[in-house]
Amino acid sequence: VFTSMFNPEDGRKNWEDIVTAFCWAFRDDPQKTLVLKFTCPSMASSWGRLFMLFSQLNPFSCRVVVIHGFLTNEEMQALVSVTDYFVNASKAEGQCLPLLEFMAEGVPAIAPCHTAMASYINPENAFVVDSSIVATCWPQDPREYERCFFYRIDWESLRNCYLDSADVDEKTYGEMSFNAAKLVREKYSLLTVGELLRNYLVQFENR
Repeated sequence: VFTSMFNPEDGRKNWEDIVTAFCWAFRDDPQKTLVLKFTCPSMASSWGRLFMLFSQLNPFSCRVVVIHGFLTNEEMQALVSVTDYFVNASKAEGQCLPLLEFMAEGVPAIAPCHTAMASYINPENAFVVDSSIVATCWPQDPREYERCFFYRIDWESLRNCYLDSADVDEKTYGEMSFNAAKLVREKYSLLTVGELLRNYLVQFENR
């Protein structure tokens, strides 16, 4: 089971690549499932985009399950417990909390190593998707001056990461799961962040 969680209206998320690469990787394998948890108020426009993808990809035997709506803590934990890999194919990320939350529970990732993800995605806890920089503008810039970058995902690399992730042995998966949880615990736990904040505030108390 591969899971991804995002707002489909967020242009950074590049979720169409997640779907198409999955369906091409496992088009003849009914045992593979992709779960898309949509975090948006309305599905009006997203349904059309999704069904268009399905019509273009048909036929395929793998399953794509879409969840829209609020999940309780118990339902969320159940989703984490059945997920083998969390998938991200974003052009840029400020943090990607859902990815970190799944990794904290020992779920390895399929994700690129750029922007915020460069601080926690590595080959020891993820299948790293190749990407390359592309000039673009800030979304809020009405002039649309190309003065920054986003990262174009290598679709073939994403597809290969799906295939490679499904072919790992139990020992390798266990190590990746351990490393994912360990990194999040060491860098982003309440204890770690609290200590960093305390040390920062102490600097001002001593002035």
